[in-house]
Amino acid sequence: MKKIVLLFCFLFSNVYSSDFSHRPWVYFDLGNTLVNTHDFSAIGYFPGAQNYLTELKQLGFNIGMISNVPQKWGQTHTEKLNTLKKFIDDRWVGEHSFDWDVFDYIILPLSDLERKPQPILFLKAMEVSKPCPIIYFSEDEAEIFAAKKLGLAAFRVSSSSNPEYILKDQIVDYIKENYSLEYDQSCFVDIISNN
Repeated sequence: MKKIVLLFCFLFSNVYSSDFSHRPWVYFDLGNTLVNTHDFSAIGYFPGAQNYLTELKQLGFNIGMISNVPQKWGQTHTEKLNTLKKFIDDRWVGEHSFDWDVFDYIILPLSDLERKPQPILFLKAMEVSKPCPIIYFSEDEAEIFAAKKLGLAAFRVSSSSNPEYILKDQIVDYIKENYSLEYDQSCFVDIISNN
């Protein structure tokens, strides 16, 4: 496994970094973190989730999603993403449709073996964000543990009908205090000026 991870990091090093803003990343799990999937027949945003995404984007954060989807949903990332979008959109009950455009990058497993809490999706997020830090939000304790084990800042939201996120004016400090890897301090320059 270690050889596969090292090969993956080598193959994808510096592939994504130049395409995105030199700012920290906020990654979210989808189900029961941003949207309520306790009932798959009626999916909608958790209270405050859509506004939270919009506010973080306005502050200058890069926004990403790391979501588990079944292997059978497609052979490629594009097929899986299209199936995920259709699955959510067909079951959506919210007043406003799910805003896929707020996400700068969406990471999905290509096989069931890559599903979180396996490290491969988090490692890909780290390559995308390089040299800036990441915070990951999820309701799943095993995913939070896996993200922290790799050095990411991570925050567990409750899977209740009204989850709480880190207050937007505290997220920079939370990332700085909980991201345990080296990163470029200048990643926060534009974010801090927006607070």
